[in-house]
Amino acid sequence: MIVNLLRAVGPTLENWKLLRPSAARALTLNALALVLVFCAALIGGFIGTIYPFLAVTSSVEPTALVVEGWIPDFAVRAGLDEFRQGNYRDLITTGGPLETGELLVSYGTHANVGRETLEKMGAPKTALPAVPAPQGST
Repeated sequence: MIVNLLRAVGPTLENWKLLRPSAARALTLNALALVLVFCAALIGGFIGTIYPFLAVTSSVEPTALVVEGWIPDFAVRAGLDEFRQGNYRDLITTGGPLETGELLVSYGTHANVGRETLEKMGAPKTALPAVPAPQGST
């Protein structure tokens, strides 16, 4: 396919000094530089347009803080500290089903384990909804 394309546009590219004549047509340094500049422009344009899309441009007043139920206790404590320092109404715990772990399996989900952990750390019970993920969604 590329060979047929080069045969069709080959003479024009030779006139523009983008192909050098040989037994097999090959790109010249001018053509390679042109391809490199084109690729750099594409990458630069992509990076220049994707950053504003992904960057945080405005914040909203949060009402809830979400903590994963499976994270270690030091991270749960950091979430509780953030809840106390911020102006949050709810401290939501999330997580999928527990399938192993003899001591924890009675809680059913990581969300419930996270809620119990936060309660034992002193979080207010009224601000602790657990949002478990359904079976098979993890």
